[in-house]
Amino acid sequence: MQVELILKLLLNKDFQKLLGLTILLALTFVAGRASTSECIIEEVCFDIKKDKNLLSEQLVNQRNACLKEKTKSLQDLKKELDKSCQTRIDEILKKIDFYPEVHCDICKAKGHCK
Repeated sequence: MQVELILKLLLNKDFQKLLGLTILLALTFVAGRASTSECIIEEVCFDIKKDKNLLSEQLVNQRNACLKEKTKSLQDLKKELDKSCQTRIDEILKKIDFYPEVHCDICKAKGHCK
């Protein structure tokens, strides 16, 4: 009874594929393990430290570049807003009727009016 069940199972195509893939996986693992050298902790740690230092340097460079870009953008925005404000002030001043007789002490103190 057991022999017939084993033979029937071995003749099943799906089981043959599964068994073949399992054997292939095991042999690949064994071959890979045999073909690589032993892992030396000092070398791995050295590589990790080297990678960490490289990544830290790249991060600092990116932060500096980002900061420069933000600073330039903010300076450009300030110039644009200053220009816009000055244009609006000039337009308003053109529309206002100015009477030299009517001056306040604050304007005189600031030196805008004499």
